[in-house]
Amino acid sequence: MGSQLSIGMKAHLMGLIRQGLFLAQVMVHHKTYVKKALNNELMTCDTFVLPCDVRNLAKKKVDELWHKHPKDPINVRMWVLENPNSIFYYVQHAFLDLNLLNQDDTPFTLGIQTPW
Repeated sequence: MGSQLSIGMKAHLMGLIRQGLFLAQVMVHHKTYVKKALNNELMTCDTFVLPCDVRNLAKKKVDELWHKHPKDPINVRMWVLENPNSIFYYVQHAFLDLNLLNQDDTPFTLGIQTPW
């Protein structure tokens, strides 16, 4: 069973994750927090952050970033609209074109260009 982290600790950990820190780096940051807590004899649930807690928060971040809608064609379309500078080629799924008489399961085509 996972620990019940405070909203403040979750926000702090999400901030570290958004900065691009890896799991091990987040845990090193947390270790300094734990040392301060032990010096002040302040033990809370936030003192006992586990790697699985950080992984769960990172997964939540990924879900927020990529999973916009339960239907894949709509999800991809939403992502394309939000990231026009990353797309060099896109043909939307036939499911999204209401003018088509035959809405078969024709797949979409997506070309992404990343900065690196």
